[in-house]
Amino acid sequence: MRITIKRHILLLLCTLSILTTYATSNNVTHLTVRLDDSLDEQILNLEKIPFWEDSSRLMTYEEMILKAPSFNTIGRYSKESYNVNSAYWLKLYIDIEEHNSKSWTLELYDQSIDEIVFFLPQKNGVIRKEFMGDSYLFDQRIYFHKNFIIPLNNDIDYTKPIYISIKSNHKVDLHVNIRSTERLIKHATLEYLWFGIYYGAIIIMSFYNFMLWLSIKESKYLVYILHILTVGVFNASTDGTGFQFIWSYNPSINNYVITLLSYAAALSLIFFIKEMMKQEAKTVKYYHYMNYLVGIVTSILIIDLFHFNSQFSDVMLIVTIVGLTLIVAKLRFENKKVSPFYIYGLAAILIGAIFQMLKIFGVIPLTPITQYLLRFSIFLEMLLFSYALYDSLRLIKEEQQRSKDEVIEHQKKTEAMQLKVIEEQEKTVSLKNKVNEELEEKVRERTISLMQSEEKLKEAYRKLEEKSERLNLINRTLDVNNSKLKEGIKKEREKRFIHKIISLEEFMELFPDQVSCKRYLDKQKWEKGFTCKQCHNHKQCNDDNTSGSAQFSRRCSKCGYVESVTSNTVFHHVKFDLTKAFYLSYIFRYHENEFTNIELGIQLDMSRNTIAKFKTKVKSANENKLLLPTFELFEMA
Repeated sequence: MRITIKRHILLLLCTLSILTTYATSNNVTHLTVRLDDSLDEQILNLEKIPFWEDSSRLMTYEEMILKAPSFNTIGRYSKESYNVNSAYWLKLYIDIEEHNSKSWTLELYDQSIDEIVFFLPQKNGVIRKEFMGDSYLFDQRIYFHKNFIIPLNNDIDYTKPIYISIKSNHKVDLHVNIRSTERLIKHATLEYLWFGIYYGAIIIMSFYNFMLWLSIKESKYLVYILHILTVGVFNASTDGTGFQFIWSYNPSINNYVITLLSYAAALSLIFFIKEMMKQEAKTVKYYHYMNYLVGIVTSILIIDLFHFNSQFSDVMLIVTIVGLTLIVAKLRFENKKVSPFYIYGLAAILIGAIFQMLKIFGVIPLTPITQYLLRFSIFLEMLLFSYALYDSLRLIKEEQQRSKDEVIEHQKKTEAMQLKVIEEQEKTVSLKNKVNEELEEKVRERTISLMQSEEKLKEAYRKLEEKSERLNLINRTLDVNNSKLKEGIKKEREKRFIHKIISLEEFMELFPDQVSCKRYLDKQKWEKGFTCKQCHNHKQCNDDNTSGSAQFSRRCSKCGYVESVTSNTVFHHVKFDLTKAFYLSYIFRYHENEFTNIELGIQLDMSRNTIAKFKTKVKSANENKLLLPTFELFEMA
């Protein structure tokens, strides 16, 4: 009898302990949340809230009450542990202090939950149901807030448990926050203020880069604007503001918007880095790396679409960022002109994505810092990329300024040399004038005694001849120096033309039209004389007075055969502009590996096949005994 009484007392004590103790251990079947004026909020998850997993996803509230399943907690909770094939029932008791002066709300953080049903027992015995989720219209919510919020009103019977049914076709975060209305309003105000600053900064940066594009006309600024706006819409889809303000009447978009926008954000980032490297990369291998990365990201998207697993969105971003970081770091190692701030920006967003994954898998707890760390890292990435664009522009301007300084320095040296020559000439003229004046004075003084001063006069003439000889020697020296200077400039231009690639604009200054090309070809082709192909006669008459295709042709004086200047050359029967053909022959002869056919096609506005055919013709010029310009002399202008 005593043993039975002791057992009942022990059982009663255990029951009271369960009913009055805040659940913090595993296998807790009962949770009572006490609310009073000393508290502002309590954040709970499945480590503290008892739950039951309905694998059929078909159980109604009445069937669940009749079945009375066992509600338990788990030892370690993370978003990754959510089972998309089940429905989750949460059970908790609310105990509001009798003299409590605060009003309270119950809130779920994850805005991507498909369906939430709150079962609220009323004091009149009725169970009130509130339906929420991103599969319902946004206007159906009680509070127009990005999160799912239920007010804990006085008409609720808090002696009975509150049940929450949750269904979602993708992994979601089941954190429940019970907080006062004052705390909710304060937090929502600060949060929407932060969102306003964040998205306002995105719009400002987009407008600023658009103005840069209008000024500089470089496509990388447009691609960067596309990346900024894509990332902005992606963030709006993850924090719920997109559903609230953009597609609130189309909840079906929420089923795939995060996945597709993650893919769009990854592609926009890849295309921006690819556009940035267009000016820095000297080979096409980096474009192949980019194409491989696009293929990998697309494969991840396909897997995500078939498995409906939202974690692949984060994996997609991490793979993209890691791949781009390696590519840009390798390019930076090969070309120091690449701004390091591109790497800093990629590293910033990579850190945020890693912490996002750690939060999803429960390695780090959910805090305001971890919740907004990814968004802050994206904002920092956009700032660093903006500065990187400025840094690249600064490097280009510094290089242009150095080139201008070199030209100015060369001009100063040339002007100094010219001034020196003029000074010497003035001294010579002055000396000559002085001698003439002296001679005239002596003639006037010695007219009467001319015979006596004959010897002195001869001496004066001898000095004059010596000085004239010196003047002639100085003039010859100047002529030689001028000739050497012209020869040096000629050799320097020839060396630069052959051994260092010149741009299309510089080439067009040397060969501005077809006439200049034909004139150069005429000099090279018939430099050693004319020989008729028909009768081998060496005498000819020029047709320079003709125009059009017959200009610079040669007519045999014996048989009358007319040979055009492009005959037996690589330019014979070329159907595109001769100046472009000249530039292509120059590139394929001296700088074949500097450009791809695609790059030349873009630069000259020609098809890749036309360029490839002409390249083959240039390579086989010696084999087919076709004349190819040497570009060794600059007498073609």
